[in-house]
Amino acid sequence: MKLSEHGREFYTVTITSSPAVTGAWEATFDDGTTWVEGEEHPTIADTWRWLLAGASADPTGAVAVVNRSLQPTIRAVDSPEIVARRADTPTVNYNAA
Repeated sequence: MKLSEHGREFYTVTITSSPAVTGAWEATFDDGTTWVEGEEHPTIADTWRWLLAGASADPTGAVAVVNRSLQPTIRAVDSPEIVARRADTPTVNYNAA
């Protein structure tokens, strides 16, 4: 996705696992400093989302303010494992509008 510095958009990831994860998925947008639980997409199965904001956008409700290109990492904590993977979706790009 290409995120304008003035925009707010959902970053979405379709996730399937075997066996199925019973808990939520988390993502980090700052190389693991903070992890934020995603929300299940209301209409697309096996899809989780996180609201991101550009550096000049209103950050209300956003889980991260993005001011540089990055590649999120997602993880599931499902006892006894912690599964962490680089997200398979494109890098989030910061573009000045």
